[in-house]
Order: sequence, then C-alpha cells, then structure tokens
Amino acid sequence: MVALAFASAVAIAALILALTRSTTANTTMTSTTAPARRPGEVASAQQHLCETYKLVARAVQVDTNGTDKALARIAATNAALMLENAADDSALDARQSDVARALATAYLMATAKATSGVVSDSEWQAALDDVIAKDAAMKQVCGGA
Repeated sequence: MVALAFASAVAIAALILALTRSTTANTTMTSTTAPARRPGEVASAQQHLCETYKLVARAVQVDTNGTDKALARIAATNAALMLENAADDSALDARQSDVARALATAYLMATAKATSGVVSDSEWQAALDDVIAKDAAMKQVCGGA
C-alpha cells in the first residue's frame, strides 16, 4: 500500500512538472532565427527522437497491459517527459517536435483521466483514441517505427 501511494505521488509530481514545464517553455519563446543545422545534427536529433519514441512506446505498451494501475500511470507520465525532452532538440523540424509533443500531451491527458470517476467512460475512450491517433502520427515521423 505504501509503494502504491509512493508511486502515485511520483506520477502526480511528474505530471505537474510536465504540465508546468510545457506552459513555461511555450510562453518564454522568442521569435529568433534558428541557426542552420548540419545534416549530421539533424539526423542525430531525428534518431534520438525516434529511439526515445520506440523505447517509451514499448514501456507504455507493457505497463498499461498489466494489472498495476500505478505502473501504467508512471509509464505514461515518464513517456511524456522523455518525449518532451527529445522534442526540445532545435535540430528537429517543427513538425517532428509538434508530433512528439502532441503524443506527450495525449499521454498526460490519458493519465489524468485514468482515475476512476474523474471523467465519463466516453471521455476516457476519447482520451485513449487520442493517444492511438497521436501514436500513429509519431510512427509516421519515425518511418513506421
């Protein structure tokens, strides 16, 4: 019981951090021209993003198909944070970053709506459908990963 409470507290703290970080990052950006990137930097950033995506997608798949709700929430929250971090690489183009951030947000929303009684069944299903759609878009970014 203590482990479950601790795991839930960690997941909630990570969710709050991710939501706060996303808001802060989006509001503090200024309009400057990004430096030109060499092809090697772009390829490296894309590879890192897609490797991160493959790792977190597998972790979410494994932990959300088990019976431990806390592990499922932790996996989804961790996945969101890792995707956000990978998407922050300025060598990525805007579409790649936007798709990764959209999946991260979908993971966080599904995690928040996963608690019994928080939302209706139809809202929960909509959150799951959103994760599936955003995951499909991320697979496209990563070449059908």
